[in-house]
Amino acid sequence: MNKIIGLVVTSALIVTGCQADKAQVNEVEYETRPAKVVEKREPTEAEKIMEDFNRLLAKEPREDEVYDFIKSKIKKVPKEYADELVIGYERVQNSTYRNRHQFMMKDEVQAICINNFKLGGVPEDLSTVKDVGLRIYIDDLKKTGYKLVVKDGKYLPEIDYTFYDGFKPYISEEMITYLDLMEFRKELLFDADQRLPITWDEVFDRIIKFESFLRRFPDSQKKDTVWLNYEYYTKLYLYGTEGTPAFNHSNNELDDWLKVSYSNIYLGNTGSEFIKYFRDYLQVMDSEEYVLTEVVDSERNTVLYNLDMQLIY
Repeated sequence: MNKIIGLVVTSALIVTGCQADKAQVNEVEYETRPAKVVEKREPTEAEKIMEDFNRLLAKEPREDEVYDFIKSKIKKVPKEYADELVIGYERVQNSTYRNRHQFMMKDEVQAICINNFKLGGVPEDLSTVKDVGLRIYIDDLKKTGYKLVVKDGKYLPEIDYTFYDGFKPYISEEMITYLDLMEFRKELLFDADQRLPITWDEVFDRIIKFESFLRRFPDSQKKDTVWLNYEYYTKLYLYGTEGTPAFNHSNNELDDWLKVSYSNIYLGNTGSEFIKYFRDYLQVMDSEEYVLTEVVDSERNTVLYNLDMQLIY
């Protein structure tokens, strides 16, 4: 019996010792196993360019500094990065526009412009501008992507989107389309009487162009900007301006030329949300004999409301 007990104890000690030795071996193996090394990837040349660009923008640089950087680097990056470079420059222009606008609004600056241009447009040939300071200022505007225009009876700076034409070989189709649309937008310049400077048909054409962009590029970074313009032209087509109202102030009847434009619209199923809602508006106007009544005005507002809901949802 004692032999049996001794054998059991001996066996237990042997098993326990083996397990302990195995644990020690595993512990040693675990401790000596080399840690997995994660290799840090070096940024590509394009990524380094974008890092440098973001650092440049953070310093609130002059427009010419940003332009020179883009001009020297845009060929070295893929289109998605090139788009970011262009958007960055537009952002810089928008941030400095207010200061340029305020400067041009000064009475003394307007007086200089009037004396040099005699209430006419700004000449392409700057050598004809007599005032040296004004000539230098206009030249600086052109070099940084602006142009001087007559708007609301005053000489004011506007972003010149043709300035971006040199970048178009390197950017995406989406960005090219956006720049072309924005140039259309900037061409719409009113006189002091707020008379519509283009035809009603051209207003409608721009509605469709802006809407087309929103349908083609629903996730675009410039979606909000394009939508604002889409909404602007829609309101223009439905309401007109103070100088060219949609409905005559004297008798509340629809403007004759606008009525012709409305009649030219193809009302079939084109996929256009504007035409979808405008079709109902046109039917209401027809029933009201094209006179601005409360019913017509309510339906007109409904068109805008429905389009706004498209943006939200």
